[in-house]
Amino acid sequence: LQFDSSKKALLKSFKAVVGEDVKICTTKTSSYLLLPEKNSKDCFQVGKKILKHFEKKERSGVTINCGISSFPIAEFSKSDLLLNCRKALCHAAFLEPGSLVICDAVSFNISGDIYYGDGDLVLAVKEYRRGLSLDPNDGNLLNSLGVCYAQMNRHKLAVNCFQSACQSKNDRFMALYNLGLEQQIRNENRDAIHSF
Repeated sequence: LQFDSSKKALLKSFKAVVGEDVKICTTKTSSYLLLPEKNSKDCFQVGKKILKHFEKKERSGVTINCGISSFPIAEFSKSDLLLNCRKALCHAAFLEPGSLVICDAVSFNISGDIYYGDGDLVLAVKEYRRGLSLDPNDGNLLNSLGVCYAQMNRHKLAVNCFQSACQSKNDRFMALYNLGLEQQIRNENRDAIHSF
């Protein structure tokens, strides 16, 4: 579990909620709780308990969000745990204060979008592909990956991504539009009109 707070006083509260034997690591901006014997569901319950504890305390000015990652999951190694917690926490930042997120495909989509916004298409592609390892049919991830490929002049891969994204129920319209653009580039005008 990772919490976005640098207050050392929080550690005492964490221990009061989860027990004295919990392993806690802190940085300037975060606290990590290592729960080696717990699965994602158990960690989610611990996170809820901690958030509820701080909600009851009504600590003004202290925002607690929680990002959870577990092992094993997809192709990720143990060394990916902390990075995946950060991705989940970044995902939680898009929600209301006091949010709890388990690292998932959406977390990687957000991470990929950050790299994309910074102009780093290679790392964006890597994040989108890692997200697809968690949910291979995520239309938003497929569309985002296709956009990156299109900008990298890898148009065949882009078309494949957009076609796969069109099979998704979510955000299908974006994939259809992007597929139409790719078809237009390839002088497949009838298909492009159909996609548009």
